[in-house]
Amino acid sequence: MKYIKIALRNLSREKKRSFLLGGAIAFGLLIITVVNCASAGAVKAISENITKIADGHIFIQGEQRLESDKVVSNLADKDGLLRVIDESGINVIKMNMRSEVRAELIFGDDSSRTAVSGMNWDREVDVKNGFRFKEGSIDSINNKYNIIINEKLAESLNVELGDSVIAKVMTVTGQTNVGDFVVGGILEGTDILSSMSSYANMDYINELIGLEKDDYQTIYIRLESIDVVDAAAEKLFTALGQEYQMKARNDNSDIDLFSLAFKNEDVEWDGQRYSLTAVTEMVGILDQFVGVVNAISFGVLLLLFLIIIVGVANTFRMIMYDRVKEIGSMRAMGMQKGGIRSIFLFEGFFLALAGAFSGIILAGILMFGLSFIDLGTDHAGAFFLNNGHLLFVPVLGPILLNILTVGLLTVLAVLFPANKAANLDPAKAIAAMY
Repeated sequence: MKYIKIALRNLSREKKRSFLLGGAIAFGLLIITVVNCASAGAVKAISENITKIADGHIFIQGEQRLESDKVVSNLADKDGLLRVIDESGINVIKMNMRSEVRAELIFGDDSSRTAVSGMNWDREVDVKNGFRFKEGSIDSINNKYNIIINEKLAESLNVELGDSVIAKVMTVTGQTNVGDFVVGGILEGTDILSSMSSYANMDYINELIGLEKDDYQTIYIRLESIDVVDAAAEKLFTALGQEYQMKARNDNSDIDLFSLAFKNEDVEWDGQRYSLTAVTEMVGILDQFVGVVNAISFGVLLLLFLIIIVGVANTFRMIMYDRVKEIGSMRAMGMQKGGIRSIFLFEGFFLALAGAFSGIILAGILMFGLSFIDLGTDHAGAFFLNNGHLLFVPVLGPILLNILTVGLLTVLAVLFPANKAANLDPAKAIAAMY
């Protein structure tokens, strides 16, 4: 305990030197912590944005191989699927059914692609209540042939309320079909997320893509939060697998949510099968991205601290020379070599600890301030943002690893001057002139 007290006293009496060394350590931790939390926040923001667009956390789709070997995208046993979902034990907050297709909308010489969601308006209460119309009203959903688009898409097509647009779509069997829509409503907002989806009557969408009136292609399941998605998805997948042929979840990366089509694969299958995709799987590649970012930032941390540690080692070497007579006096009064070494090592440890925690606190303050900056939502980068704002998610593992690494490197840097100080001859140290 006495060595700790002496170490803390030494740090406090050399405030300027301690502040500069601790500040260098704090700066390094600040940068790395912000990078780690920002990369994790980007993944969470994307997950939330996908959930917002799709209005769900888990998506169930199906496909059927006909005798002609043609594959049709549909949900054959809808009642059975709904029963299994109900009996699976997952906490379903809301469930919707949609048919969805990627369409090319054409108006005169202008064209633009958008995902058109075929909506059962009697069930989609939350979506209807969330609409903010720039032109038109919710009454437009009563017309089977109306389409509701975002004002960004309206500007791209140069259309106004009441204009007729041509929609070129792909049927469930892979054929091209064309239909006509009337712009029944234009929603407010020019953000990129809103412009990704348009809305139409599900019966008409089914006609265009070749499904029966009461059919739908996707079941959208919303849970209480994104934190329970993985566990719920695994539980539901197991329950469905007991009654149906399921596509392996590790192959779900080749499902396009908006075209609702299964791409070609090598696995042989026949009849009807289903797939379950969780929103977290759709950003799985970004989890790998976060891992790469964290690895790179850790490498940068090591490089940065190797530079800082050289400064720490040189500084403590100078400290040793400044304290030669003091060290000699303590040794003459009976302090052992280990005591001198411990004092130096404790100084380095507490310096690293203070710098590390200061850096994390400053990072928290910086992230708090940055999260208030509105970066807008009318650009591609908006997909990585939370309503136009940076999202920072604390990642305990990397933060603790960074603190441990900084502490270890600092102690190792101090070890050489600490050993040299401990090995000073007391008599020579007292008589030394520096």
